[in-house]
This record gives sequence, structure tokens and C-alpha cells, in this order.
Amino acid sequence: SYLQLEQPTTRDELSQLSSTYNDLMARLQHHHDLQAQFVSNASHELKTPLTVIESYAKLLQRRGTQNEAITGEALTAITTQTEHMKELIEQMLLIARNEPLAHTIEETALIPWLKASTAPLATTYARDIVVRGDDVTKAIYRAPLQQLLFIFIENALKYSEREVIVHVSEHSIAIQDFGPGIAEEHIPHLFERFYRVDAHRNRQAGGSGLGLAIAKALADKLYVDISVQSVVNEGTTIYVTWREPR
Repeated sequence: SYLQLEQPTTRDELSQLSSTYNDLMARLQHHHDLQAQFVSNASHELKTPLTVIESYAKLLQRRGTQNEAITGEALTAITTQTEHMKELIEQMLLIARNEPLAHTIEETALIPWLKASTAPLATTYARDIVVRGDDVTKAIYRAPLQQLLFIFIENALKYSEREVIVHVSEHSIAIQDFGPGIAEEHIPHLFERFYRVDAHRNRQAGGSGLGLAIAKALADKLYVDISVQSVVNEGTTIYVTWREPR
């Protein structure tokens, strides 16, 4: 850490110099913290696309390139996830610098978009991700919204063994799992950085306690609200809700 000098009680050149030094140390500490946050966020968020890329690369190694359909699917997934990694890094830099989103808002039919986006995750985890609901079209920032939703979907895949339901409505997208659920006393703390509901369970699943804190930062940039409903031993549903226009 960057040590601060004790501030003299006198108002002279020494006091001014001490104040200037302390201000410099505070700014250095702030930039150091931002850098550390970026590194930890990047290491957490890049795991998902890297896992998908590795899975499809191994599929090609096992099956070769004789099957054109499998080869095409694998190469498309690898290319898409590589682009996604670039967008993730750009997005995390913007969040670290507290800058506005650099992406273009695009009119998007949510159900077809979500089905296409989640298909590589479903293949990688060998689990069903069921996308259903209303035929809604929204103007969205696609890349950062996908990053936000993937945090919740991947958590659902890690902590539950059944299918994951993604339900679309006019006002929200809900991600439902059928896992162990979360006790009520933990819910207010879920989005605190490094908070873990169950440290042992997180170690087993590879969790770091970072994902939901990143999700909260993304939600603030996207002007959406996050709410959680959970019943122990039954499952958890995360709601991503669009805020009312101001």
C-alpha cells in the first residue's frame, strides 16, 4: 500500500508539501486498486469463453474435420468466443475507468438471440438451457448484456444439475435454476465483491466471489435492476429488469 504522511498541524511549506505528497499517494493507490480490479475481473470473466473454445477445440481433435456440420459449428463457436473475449476486455476496461459503454444499441429479438448465444454454453456443459417466453424485441447493448446474463447462467450451470430456464418477458429476463438455493440472510450481500455464500462449495465449483460483483457493475452501466428470489433446496431465480425511462 501507499503510505500517507502524518499531516503537520502548522500551515507552512512543510504542511503543503506533506499534503501534496499524500494526495499523490492517494491517487497512486486508486490507480493500483483499479489495475488489481481489472486483472481479477479479467481472470474471472475470460474463463467462460476460454472454456468454450477449449471444449470445441478438443471436439475437433477427437472427431477430426471429416464431419462438415461439426467442423462448421466448432469453428463458428471458436470465432464467436474469440470476438466475445475481445469485447469482454474492452468492457472491463471501460468499467474500470468508469466510462460509458462504447457499444451500439441494436434492436434485437430476444428469444432467437438468447438461443443462439447460449447454444455454445449448453454444448460445453452438456446441459439444457431452455429459452422461452414472450416474443419481445428490445433495443439493447448486446455484448455487455450477454456478459451480464452469462454470469448468471454459468452460476446456474455450476450449482445445479438440472436444466436452466431463461424466461423472457416485456420487462425482464429471468434465469432459473433448480439447485440448492440461497438462504435469505445471504441475498442482500450477494453482489458484494468477493462475498461467498459457501466458501467450500465455491472452491469445488471454481467460484471466486467476483462474478456477481461484476454483474452489479454491468447492470449499473446497462440501466437494469437485478433482483433475486430463492428457496433453499428448491432453486434460485435471478431477474434482470429494465428500468422505467426517466
